[in-house]
Amino acid sequence: ALLVTQVATRFRDQGAPEIDIAIAPGLPQVRIDPVQGERMVQHLLRTVLSVTPVDEPVTGACWFQPDGGAGRVAFAIDRPSTLTGMEETQLLDPGYDGTGDWVDGPLLGLGFSLRLIRGLAATSSGGLAIEPGRLLLTIPAVAATGGMADLA
Repeated sequence: ALLVTQVATRFRDQGAPEIDIAIAPGLPQVRIDPVQGERMVQHLLRTVLSVTPVDEPVTGACWFQPDGGAGRVAFAIDRPSTLTGMEETQLLDPGYDGTGDWVDGPLLGLGFSLRLIRGLAATSSGGLAIEPGRLLLTIPAVAATGGMADLA
């Protein structure tokens, strides 16, 4: 929760559009190297911000997902309107942009950025799922605790 809040605040302070991430109270710590965790969250937010129209807020949520073990912390960012209807294969294609040039897109391309985030998550037994309405980053939690809120 602290990591997501800090990264979002940093982007807001740099003039990014509105970022509204609902964070469930009492989230457990995640089982990840702090530098890797910050890198993933920062890349995910930067990538989404780069393809979000200026007048459109970036929205999402962060919550605990129990899974029978220690569980996972999930961080979802809603797809901006520019990514509506795009299939996972299109989003992960390093050369795809729909118009031939995505001026404000991530420096190395949307597909490259998403595959990078997915790879970083996998090194920590996490993952990046591309769902119809959102991008969902999951990271294993250190230990499950009772009473976690579920915003999914």
